[in-house]
Amino acid sequence: MAQSRQRSRLPRNLLIGFLVLVVLYTLAGFLLLPWWLERTLPDQLQQRMGWQTTVTGIRTNPFALSVEAVDLSALDSGGEKVIGFDRLYLDLGFSSCSGVSSASRISSWMSRSFASTCWKTPRSISSATGRPTMP
Repeated sequence: MAQSRQRSRLPRNLLIGFLVLVVLYTLAGFLLLPWWLERTLPDQLQQRMGWQTTVTGIRTNPFALSVEAVDLSALDSGGEKVIGFDRLYLDLGFSSCSGVSSASRISSWMSRSFASTCWKTPRSISSATGRPTMP
């Protein structure tokens, strides 16, 4: 009798454990990750690239594996604008081949030197000229 009670509790305990993990993943993905990215992204870009970066907001969707940055801009050490986006949407999902599904309204002042060296997604390079194009 004691073994049948333990067996009957196992599926219930597994379900409860799974639901707790889903809730923790959801809270971390929708609340903790955007908060952390907004605070660490400017510091990381300053340390690694020497850019003064500002970002108005970051939203993430842990189920779609996507990240959206709003009003992201970066200035180099000379004060020249290097890159900027009104809205940058990154689809990091498994079905995405290139990793970048769309970048809407790229600011017109994006530096050509940065674009020619770092902006290498298949959707943003014109096959005729080899130069970045607006999506």
